[in-house]
Amino acid sequence: MSASPYTPAPLDTANVVLTDQLSEVTEQLAENIHELWAKERIAQGWSYGPQRDDVKKEHPCLVPYDELPDSEKEFDRHTAVGTLKTILKLGHRIETGDGIFTVEGTQALAAWETYLNASATDARSGGPRSWTFDMDDQPEIDWLEKNLPQLQRARAAMQALQATVFPVWKKEDAAALKKQKWHHRTAAIAIWPGIAGIVFAIVQLTYRSNTMLLGLMETFSVVVAALAVIGGIFFHLHHGWLAHRQCAERLRILKFTALSWPELWSDFEAWKLRLKKEVAALEAMSTKSAHHWAQEKETLHPELPGAVACAVPLPDLQALSIFYRIERLEFQRHYFEHQSTKAHSRSWIVDIKLGLWIFGASVAIVLFHGLHSVFGAHAEHHDNELTTEILAIALAAVLPVIGFGFRAWLAAFEAPRSRNLFRAKAMAIDDYIARGSAGASSVNQTLNHIAYSEHFFNNEHREWCRLQMEAEWFV
Repeated sequence: MSASPYTPAPLDTANVVLTDQLSEVTEQLAENIHELWAKERIAQGWSYGPQRDDVKKEHPCLVPYDELPDSEKEFDRHTAVGTLKTILKLGHRIETGDGIFTVEGTQALAAWETYLNASATDARSGGPRSWTFDMDDQPEIDWLEKNLPQLQRARAAMQALQATVFPVWKKEDAAALKKQKWHHRTAAIAIWPGIAGIVFAIVQLTYRSNTMLLGLMETFSVVVAALAVIGGIFFHLHHGWLAHRQCAERLRILKFTALSWPELWSDFEAWKLRLKKEVAALEAMSTKSAHHWAQEKETLHPELPGAVACAVPLPDLQALSIFYRIERLEFQRHYFEHQSTKAHSRSWIVDIKLGLWIFGASVAIVLFHGLHSVFGAHAEHHDNELTTEILAIALAAVLPVIGFGFRAWLAAFEAPRSRNLFRAKAMAIDDYIARGSAGASSVNQTLNHIAYSEHFFNNEHREWCRLQMEAEWFV
């Protein structure tokens, strides 16, 4: 016997998807697996018993398959599904009364998965497709056309999404990024010059010389801040940014949700028409309707696709399943992690308790002023001469104002809450990735998996929109 530990290495059948017809066979196969096991046990002298007893050779599962608990049935079903998938993985075919089912081009699909993983890794590391990897599929379409031309339906679906969804998404995303940049700038101009104006006003009370210069600086700061606020409201920077971002994200959700529509396999022209209508409706979305959508209650369950009433080419379905897992789920998880990291770097004000430190410093200065007033010397001073008491009062007034500026800047973008939200979403999506990696036991299960995943993303984005609408800068 080998001294080295044994490591099981079964065939990887994660990418093998069974048709609905074969899924129905699994129950019969599971029942037969139980019958074979029971026959062997009885031949060895075992009989039924309420509890397993190896001495008396009694076992509670020596009953007909229908009387087994669900946990035992699930074990047999898992073995049956694994057996069918292994047969197909090995390149054989299974013939039933409904036709022949086979998995061809397993190596080609493995190459497809390798290509997608390499592209995703490059995008995640800051490559040229770091922002468009999950929306611009032209490189993937070209690769399929060159390496897997037999996957006509998968390639046709991606071409339709590229032609219909991507141009509108690109326009909305660019508008969102532009307005978001100006929103950040406007918020900074409104907050910090406004804080500076207050500081200049306090300094004037303590420093009697050059009051004209300080007055001009105070007036200039306040005017700049006021113009920034008025400009932000007039140009709808925050409203417009959120509306364009919502449109872009809902287009992203639509793109992948469309992969779950049964028409993709049963009526491709109807599928493309439905896609065009959905895109047109989102493109025509107004700011008001965007806000209304964000405030709607989340739906607990997605609208699941109906059964596919036709034969589905398994290689095409498998190719799209791999595509969805890598390009949507895994890449989106990376995005959530990246956004959580960015929000964390912006949340340093909260992490170091800056507001508390500033408040403590103000209290300490006031305490110092009080002690100095009681025990310090009371020599006379000229009116234009800075005194310790006045300086202390000025600092005690200025520090909270500066702290308020940091708080206003932080509240304008809800960085701490966004950090926690993105971190939670990244962890939640692990379950969906695991399901996608494990593969599905039927066509409908694959489509339902996509529908459930996109329902999660839809509710996630609605929650994020509401969070941004609660920001203090939102008016």
